[in-house]
Amino acid sequence: MSFNIKQLSQDLWQIIEPWFSEHANLFLLRGTKKTLLIDTGLGVESLSDFLFERQLSPDVVVTTHCHFDHCGGLAQFSPETIYLTDRQAKNISDSTLWGLNYLNQEDVNISHRQALQNYSSKPPASWQQLGHNIDLGDYQLSVISAPGHTDDSIILHESSRGWVFTGDTFYEGKLYLDLPNTNTTNWIKSLEIISNLETTIIYPGHNNLVEKSKSIDLLEVACSQLKAD
Repeated sequence: MSFNIKQLSQDLWQIIEPWFSEHANLFLLRGTKKTLLIDTGLGVESLSDFLFERQLSPDVVVTTHCHFDHCGGLAQFSPETIYLTDRQAKNISDSTLWGLNYLNQEDVNISHRQALQNYSSKPPASWQQLGHNIDLGDYQLSVISAPGHTDDSIILHESSRGWVFTGDTFYEGKLYLDLPNTNTTNWIKSLEIISNLETTIIYPGHNNLVEKSKSIDLLEVACSQLKAD
């Protein structure tokens, strides 16, 4: 399978690229007015076609930050659906910021290794400016700047339900600190922002979903990793 998709609730799906062991978590949220896609994967297979075939094509496509495993598929979508922050718009065409040194053949299933031999950044030709809020109708998401992992990282907060989509600003597991635009001081501040949000569940950029009961301890672990750097 090019993608695995799992329905988490009536309007929310999680999508992964199962052939890549370091795959990101991509999320699709369908509202009464619009459907939102959060992150697009590597862009090797057509996520756009995959969603179209399932009648889940997004009206709004965002990336939590400009790394290959999160923004690599942006160019597959129509420019009128792609939304970037000002900082993301500055970074998206700079391949040195895509984290490509972390794209290792041993992390790729043999079925896709040939396709990835000549992998390179493919930014979209154009896009729209992402504002501070995303209105899907019955879902309202705040767009919050969260620099640290990268200087263009954002998190999305659906406050009425306590949902937080954190990208790589927060997830359970090892944090990668040696990327060109990583700043640990800012990252700690961004984790503090997450800890102060009304939260029932965190939808992270990698690994398992994080329930509120686990989030406090895991946020402390993440801060400890950063402070030890």
